[in-house]
Amino acid sequence: MFKTKKFIISFIIIGITLLTLPFVFGDEKEVVNDKVEYDEIISDDYQFKSNKYTQGEEDNRTAVNDFGILDDTYKLLGKNELNNVSLHYNKDDLSFVVVDHNSGYIWNSKIDASYLEDENSPLNDEGDIGANNLLRRRMKSPVIVSYYIGTLKRDEGLFDGTAKTFTVQEMNGKIGFEANVTLPVSGIKFKLIVSLDDNGLNVEIPASDIKDGTNGKLSNINVYPYFGSTKRTRIPGYVFIPDGIGALIRFDDTNKGIYTKKFYGPNYSLAQQSTNEEYLYANLFGIVHGVEQNGLIGIADKGSAYASLVSYSARSEDDFNKTFMSFEYRVLFTQYLNASKTNSVRMVQENVNRFDAKVTYKFLNGSDANYIGMANSYREYLNLDNNANSNNNISLHLNVLAAENKPTLFGKKTFSMTRIDELINILDELNNESINNIDVTYHGWQNNGYSNSNVKFSKVNGKIGNKKDLKELIEKYGENIYFNVDYTMPEKGTSGFSSKDVLQAIDQSLLINEAGSSALNYNYILNSFKNDYNKKLNKLGIENISFDNLSKMLLSDFSKNGLSREEAIAIIKENLDVSTKTAVERPFSYLWNTDLIFDVPLYSSNQGRFSDTVPFIPIVLENKTVYGRASNFFSNKTNEVLRMIDYNIYPSFYITHESSNLLLETKSNNIYTSRFSDWKTEILDQYNYINEALKNVINQKLVKREIINTGLVKNTYNNGVVIYINYSSNEYTDAGVVVSPSSYEVIFWKR
Repeated sequence: MFKTKKFIISFIIIGITLLTLPFVFGDEKEVVNDKVEYDEIISDDYQFKSNKYTQGEEDNRTAVNDFGILDDTYKLLGKNELNNVSLHYNKDDLSFVVVDHNSGYIWNSKIDASYLEDENSPLNDEGDIGANNLLRRRMKSPVIVSYYIGTLKRDEGLFDGTAKTFTVQEMNGKIGFEANVTLPVSGIKFKLIVSLDDNGLNVEIPASDIKDGTNGKLSNINVYPYFGSTKRTRIPGYVFIPDGIGALIRFDDTNKGIYTKKFYGPNYSLAQQSTNEEYLYANLFGIVHGVEQNGLIGIADKGSAYASLVSYSARSEDDFNKTFMSFEYRVLFTQYLNASKTNSVRMVQENVNRFDAKVTYKFLNGSDANYIGMANSYREYLNLDNNANSNNNISLHLNVLAAENKPTLFGKKTFSMTRIDELINILDELNNESINNIDVTYHGWQNNGYSNSNVKFSKVNGKIGNKKDLKELIEKYGENIYFNVDYTMPEKGTSGFSSKDVLQAIDQSLLINEAGSSALNYNYILNSFKNDYNKKLNKLGIENISFDNLSKMLLSDFSKNGLSREEAIAIIKENLDVSTKTAVERPFSYLWNTDLIFDVPLYSSNQGRFSDTVPFIPIVLENKTVYGRASNFFSNKTNEVLRMIDYNIYPSFYITHESSNLLLETKSNNIYTSRFSDWKTEILDQYNYINEALKNVINQKLVKREIINTGLVKNTYNNGVVIYINYSSNEYTDAGVVVSPSSYEVIFWKR
């Protein structure tokens, strides 16, 4: 009996050993080469007429604003001499008119709907859908307010009642007016301030003056929704939307519905659903009335974290294209009554979101009245530092994975993907190929590797090298090595934080996603980073830091002392001041003053209502070093590389020393091809091809971007260099310059 038991136990031990061999020695298996291949597709002409590309300007009519009426009902409040713009207002309905004296163009904040009462009015057009009495009242209302009665949401304008419910006075010492507003139905009260100064036209709603009404709780305020509106196709032009890299909605006679999206992505603290669409990375919109004639941008200067961009196409509600900001003060949410979430009730947020709301409008005219002028104006507003590439050649970005880990029967096993000495060798090899300007973001270099690592720093991962190796890397290449850290979303099972450090959602639950990752509060993130950097990382010689998730989400905290979304921005920005230099992945505009930006989007969300994709982000960031997404993962290399040349975006690759085969059983299994020895030739080819074009316009400004023909773009820079980009399979000739299919040409015009 004893011998039998001994045999059984021995058999079990042998079985367990055999089972664990693949986990213990998983990185010893035979490795095949990583594939380096692309789908080489030369798109047909139809593709270039889609909204993935910029369309040519075909409607060159002179913009005439038939609704921009400046009569004796408007009083001149003053003129700003710097911008050469004057402000006039109507004290009876709080509407205003802005006159841009640079062009004489008039911008109106309301629509006089009286033309609808005269069928012979020249303002009527065949096919108009008109407007009922409610919409006619809304056309002259300075605000549209949404509110809750119980859990029912309703909206109203300032003139939905019969009596006057506001008082107004002109501002002393400033050009503008203030109005104390009471909504006629809900009774909601707030102050509305309109002023003109050197920054532009400002519309403000201070938080301190907002009061709920006796008949409703405030939900949203839409600010001057008809300012800059156009009737159907009477005025040529477009709306600019900062969706992804940038998009346009051209004015036409198609009902394209309503576009609405929050700035800076969804707020998961409100149980808002994630989306596969691109975010609104910048807090503005733009309107053009006649390309290179008249334009404006509207910037959510305050309250952008709670603002949404709303754009109605003509015929979706009435006959007007209108785009405006909507500020959110309350939401309706689901409160679960048990842990299994089988019982719930719908509730209205108790306290309003406290923030000052402010929209600043800046006016553009002449050659600045287009998306390039909008980008230039927005850059001035952001007041970005200039830390662009100062070399004679463009720079190259490498995302490098140092170490990862994978599950085993008894825990997890950490293994190296790119040791420190291997990274040095990679950089040496590229230097020997005359690529000397390389920025590296080094991922998974600490603790347990890239995934499942503890929040706070404890050690350099032992699989990639020791302190001596790290010192050698920093001494040789440290100026351009950014060590990646992530304190934002620790995975399930990691340590270094407690439940009190986790953000609280509106339903009082801790903010933990389906995978078990916890969203940590921003003060904890900042303090942990400061402590690690000042007490540990600096002692290792590490100076430059890279962030990824910090820049991808903006969340509010509903705990007792939690931060609002607006307050969180200020704390997040402080992270940029801790290290010597910082690199940020795909950041929102409040982080654009970082030293290096990578993985910028190359497209918009390509919604059906969009007519064009435009390179707004890289134009704004022309004084910065900007990289696109990793070229390993391009679906159509030729097209994407030409797009980077067109947009003046530098190349990036995701590389490892080992084969990505080793990542199949890890959380980095989305990296399906990365081994440097397999990718080296492609990296050299792409870099040199892009460099031959863009090295000629380093630190130069794009002054004009023209669509010459289907798939043919002409970019003109302020140093006289012209770059033609031909996406198509056609050969084109322009001004004697022959541009071959799927290629570019650089021309040096004499100035």
